[in-house]
Amino acid sequence: GTVWRYIVFYVPLWLAFAWNTYSYTVVTKAIKNFATMSKSGDQQRKLQKLATQLRWYPMILVAAWTIPTISRIYNSLAPGKPLYWLTIMHCLSRGLQGILVS
Repeated sequence: GTVWRYIVFYVPLWLAFAWNTYSYTVVTKAIKNFATMSKSGDQQRKLQKLATQLRWYPMILVAAWTIPTISRIYNSLAPGKPLYWLTIMHCLSRGLQGILVS
């Protein structure tokens, strides 16, 4: 059960984070290049703002899933010794993705 959980959920989750981070980095650089080539100051500001906003999305995903991942790993390694504070942090951080993206 535990190994299957990691293979099916956590490994793909963190691989997706890595891919998203790479993709957002490439897209952000392209948008910044378009902004520097733009002749309109208003368009430059809009593109720079978009690039700044896009930079936050991978960080939000990592922030939202780091504590739950640590909690699951700890619970797998020490199943009979749950840490109360880690469980609370796990529960509180589960909703961060939706809160931070909006």
